[in-house]
Order: sequence, then C-alpha cells, then structure tokens
Amino acid sequence: RDTSVTGVQTCALPILQVTGGSGQPGRDGDLQFTVTGVDCTKNSVGTAPLTMKADGVFCLVSLTIDNSGTKDADLNPFFQEATDSKGDVHFPDLAALVFMDDADSFTDPVPAGGTAKGILPFDVPAGSTLTSIELHESFNSPGTKIAIP
Repeated sequence: RDTSVTGVQTCALPILQVTGGSGQPGRDGDLQFTVTGVDCTKNSVGTAPLTMKADGVFCLVSLTIDNSGTKDADLNPFFQEATDSKGDVHFPDLAALVFMDDADSFTDPVPAGGTAKGILPFDVPAGSTLTSIELHESFNSPGTKIAIP
C-alpha cells in the first residue's frame, strides 16, 4: 500500500538557542523576561478552601516582565512552555492560574514602559526537573529560551 503524501508543503521551524539563564533576561519583541525563581515542591495552589491539587507537582516559575513598548502587553499562557530534563514539554496549567492569587497570575496587562511580576504554574510529574522555559510576546513571535539551573 502506498502511504506517500503528495501536495504537502513543509516548513522548517526555528530552533531557539538558550539566550539566558535563571536571573538573566531574555527578550522577545518589546518584552524582556527574567526568571527570578522556580519552586517545584507545591502539591496544590490557592488559598483554602479554594485550592487545586496537582496531578504530579506544581513547578511555579516566578517571572519579571519589562515592557519597553508603547502599548500594554498581555502575557498569554497558551504561548509559553517549559521543558524538563527528559525533554518533555509542559504548558502552564490554566486551571491552576484561576486558583492562584490575582497578584501572581499575570491577569493584568504589562503596562507600556512598565514591569509586571507573576508566576506561571506547570503541573509536571513528581520528580521532574525543569531545565528551560520558552517565553513569547505573541503566538507568532520567535520567543526566547531561558535556562533553569
């Protein structure tokens, strides 16, 4: 049986090089991202009685974002990802964002010329170690990859 495909176009996706380490900034467009901490010890997020339990463990990645642009910028969690030591990719847990304190969840835009601090929660298998995080200003921006020691 012939399993070949005809008429399909392919494109090469860029491979991001690590542009910084934890505590060192990485830039994508008008946004400069700095990882200020990683805590992979949380079994749940939220404040009792409104909490959410992790399937594995929550890795909470603390970020500072500086916006050098002239417009407010939204950090969309759909465009962010973290990679663990096995090479598995994890995306922020959107439900966990709802349970986190508003001050930590990037629910407000990063003001033009301003700074925002917050946390992205990743639900990863217990024992996982995050090695990098890839952050994007928008869905079609190249992104920046920051190493997590």
